[in-house]
Amino acid sequence: MTVASLDLTPIFDDIGLDLRGLDVLFLGREAPPLQGAASVRVLDDVQGVADLDIRLRADVGIIDGQIDNMAHEAGVNLLSRLRDVHCTRVILVVYGSGWSREELLALGYQETKRPSANGRCYLHDAEVFNRPRDWNNPGDWANPENFNKYRW
Repeated sequence: MTVASLDLTPIFDDIGLDLRGLDVLFLGREAPPLQGAASVRVLDDVQGVADLDIRLRADVGIIDGQIDNMAHEAGVNLLSRLRDVHCTRVILVVYGSGWSREELLALGYQETKRPSANGRCYLHDAEVFNRPRDWNNPGDWANPENFNKYRW
């Protein structure tokens, strides 16, 4: 089963994603209809990060079961590279593979509602995952008035 056989609209609605004007990178055999996307690039046989051009950028990456057929370490590297370098948001669909929920959560992917009984859907959104924190600013950690006053 592939994402092409599924209706992705409920998933996009669930995560608040509108594809209008966005560049989409699809890793899988058959890209589903993605109405409104500015461009859709399909890579159907990615076996690891070596198969990705370092200059490749997309607003949304959709991975349809590609990691199910990969070596585990290659899958971790691919998910990390897509998340960190190539895509602002990554939607991942896995089908009964050796990937546990905990492994994907550890990589920063959040589980969304299931697109079908056979697959699980995960999302990594940099804006949600790495939200600004009040304490993480120069005013709270760089205290030059305390230099040479306290031993840390």
